[in-house]
Amino acid sequence: MEIFFRSSDMDNYMDVKLDGISLLKTSAAGYKSRMIDENNIPYMLRPTSYELDGEIWLRYKTSGNYILERALLKLRLDGMLLKLIMAQLLECIFSLEGYLLSANDLVIDIRYMTYNADTKSIGIIYVPEYNTDIRQQLRGMMEILMKGFDHRDSEGLVYMYGIYDMITDPGVSMEKLREAVLCEAEVENNTDNPYVEPPDNEISCLVPLTNGLLEPVRFSDYKEKIVIGRGRKQTDYRLATNQISRVHACVFIGENGIWIQDENSTNGTFINSVRLTAFENRQLRQGDIIAFANEEFFVK
Repeated sequence: MEIFFRSSDMDNYMDVKLDGISLLKTSAAGYKSRMIDENNIPYMLRPTSYELDGEIWLRYKTSGNYILERALLKLRLDGMLLKLIMAQLLECIFSLEGYLLSANDLVIDIRYMTYNADTKSIGIIYVPEYNTDIRQQLRGMMEILMKGFDHRDSEGLVYMYGIYDMITDPGVSMEKLREAVLCEAEVENNTDNPYVEPPDNEISCLVPLTNGLLEPVRFSDYKEKIVIGRGRKQTDYRLATNQISRVHACVFIGENGIWIQDENSTNGTFINSVRLTAFENRQLRQGDIIAFANEEFFVK
């Protein structure tokens, strides 16, 4: 299996190449592909399939969502958010039974999961014949989340380690794990946005949130000014979609920190959803969300 992040003028995608499936329409993989294409399964991203050079691909649209790995840079990962993630994961896993689909074909990896800030919901991709043990995947995800968990949340720590122990204990069934996760009433009543103000320290980079194809803009890689845009020769950091102007904006070192200026772009430069006027300068702060047209970045 190979996963690629791709981008068009307006949309972002994950494209998955299915390995060794030449009889997709008649095999078990074909049945699975039809099921995920034709049904709305909770928290699962619905793909479209296409064929290219004799290979079968699944395309998952990710526009409007953050890649979960990157969203966790700006979310406070505490017990409440972990309960939310686990509850949605377990609901997706057990929903598969009604469609005779294997949970081992889910890809439980925060690099390829999404998070929607408006609905506070995750998105998971399902790849026929991925066939990777679901408990091992959950264990790997938990071990990664543990590293970024907010240890000030003592009750959340107890919950996190309790769930981890259940996942790693072969004597605990998935049904028992589900009961333990879903019995937490806070999950259903969670209506608060789990964003927090990042610490006030030096800005190091801009992290792309909506487009997994892009690399972070690291200030250490440049001099005092970074020109951002679509043009090949005019820019230091290129965003190659038609929504981006040839010279769209610039980020530069100024008085007391890092500043941004819109270069009279057609589709705008935004800080926390507020559009800058042409040639307006604005100082950046940790935790800001910058959008160059439809491409969003987190100020880290």
